[in-house]
Amino acid sequence: MKRYVIALIGALLMIAPLALSRLGPAQAREQTTQTPEKPKGDVEAGKKLYAEQCIKCHGDKGEGVLGLYKHAKATIVPLGSEQAQQKSDEEIRKSMADGFEKLTREDIENLLAFLRTLKREPSQAPAKPTQTQEKAKGDVEAGKALYVKQCQRCHGANGEGVPRMYRVVGAKIVHLGSQGAQEKSDDFIRKSMTDGCCKPTNKMQAIKELTPEQIENILAFTRTLKQ
Repeated sequence: MKRYVIALIGALLMIAPLALSRLGPAQAREQTTQTPEKPKGDVEAGKKLYAEQCIKCHGDKGEGVLGLYKHAKATIVPLGSEQAQQKSDEEIRKSMADGFEKLTREDIENLLAFLRTLKREPSQAPAKPTQTQEKAKGDVEAGKALYVKQCQRCHGANGEGVPRMYRVVGAKIVHLGSQGAQEKSDDFIRKSMTDGCCKPTNKMQAIKELTPEQIENILAFTRTLKQ
């Protein structure tokens, strides 16, 4: 019996390569790396989750936030690139499950569905890493007045930070004019004002009463603090 089992295993090992050789190269590859079927999640729900959980590092369109990648000493891989999009659905699910403990299975499927929409055609030029916007559109003087009213008590007159206030919330002072702060995208700063910063602790509380115009004005002023 033992001899029979050994012979059967040997035969299977010989047949498998022969079977693969009868497939064309493309077919053989499909046996191991098939393109995932269309994700089953909700793209719009995934887009909202992406803005909450991923945009601060990966950028608006998956292009990557240059300053954060530099800080982590990581190479930017745009999420729409061929390299990223060739990852299997399971690999992406695992990355999210390992990195975000609070995501539900439904959340993960929704994020995956949105991430697949970022895929770009080979002819498309890669998106440039997110850096400081060329020029904020708000009114600097109006923004300064709002900053004094809403932000100065914690961030200081020139963005240097008020040590006592940072100690109260257990946060590390980051000068608003520093490279680390100024490399944040405009959208990241807007979101910090409307939603607070940064998850999961949100030590900086949201400023709910700000209008979109006021947010643009504060943003314009904070850009003038660049050192």
